[in-house]
Amino acid sequence: MTDIKKNLEDVALYALLRDDRLKWPQIRDLLERAGSADAALKEHLAAYLIDEEYIAALAESRQTIAAFTASGIHTDTYLSDTYPVQMLTVYDFPPVVYWRGYQDEADARSVAIVGTRTPSEGATKFVIEFAGLLGRQGIPVVSGLARGTDTAAMRASLDVGNRTVGVIGTGLNRQYPKENAGLQEAIANGHLLLSQFHPDASASPKTFPMRNVVMSAYSSMTVIAEAGEKSGTRVQAQAAVKHGRPLIISRAVFQQTWGKDLVDRGLDVTVVSNAHEALAAVHEVHERQSRQGIIWAPGTLLVK
Repeated sequence: MTDIKKNLEDVALYALLRDDRLKWPQIRDLLERAGSADAALKEHLAAYLIDEEYIAALAESRQTIAAFTASGIHTDTYLSDTYPVQMLTVYDFPPVVYWRGYQDEADARSVAIVGTRTPSEGATKFVIEFAGLLGRQGIPVVSGLARGTDTAAMRASLDVGNRTVGVIGTGLNRQYPKENAGLQEAIANGHLLLSQFHPDASASPKTFPMRNVVMSAYSSMTVIAEAGEKSGTRVQAQAAVKHGRPLIISRAVFQQTWGKDLVDRGLDVTVVSNAHEALAAVHEVHERQSRQGIIWAPGTLLVK
């Protein structure tokens, strides 16, 4: 496939994704039936008997992507060479992502740190120490820019000059919560800020669970510092299990009914008591992933 063809496919798929008359399951069916995004777009628009709409849809898609690029926002459908390759290894990857900053091969070893928005003093201490330990060893930290655990993890990572990735539940042109606007900008300018939502999309009750799924897909594993019985953090735990991503949970999480259930089910879950045990568990997971022979790098998935 030539670069021109790849570009056309990417643009055609984006045009389909931005068509309000289609839902993602319908687009998947179209792609499977037509064999390519370009053919799927032609088939879809032919149903409306408007031949000119195909050319107009491609032009509008190109213009939209170009406008985002001019503002510093990259737009990648899953057909793009720069779509995060590790996310393609899960079944529920988002068909399009938007990002600012830069991608790095080291992100294949990144660790997501998540937890409650109102962490205890002990949990906050754990998160700050653990993120610092990861940072000193050059292991990227991923989190969601929410209050509490996310903020503590990301600031601690930045404080030691570590690669820090923010996955947000709004579009890239929005900030939530507002007090983290400066933190969000620092990550976008010097690291990576990622979203599956249109750049101007606002937050909603549905967007944050979807954000957790992307965080799990992007990271090599998830570490849960603290979360109550009804915490939204459970969404990421469930996503990690479905994605086949290892989980590391604190003793406090294990004491919750849902945390203990994860362990009792025999899933890939490690319980730790402190930041140093968590770091040792991260190394064990990375060594195991290396033995399995899976190497992730931008634009390619290699299996030994």
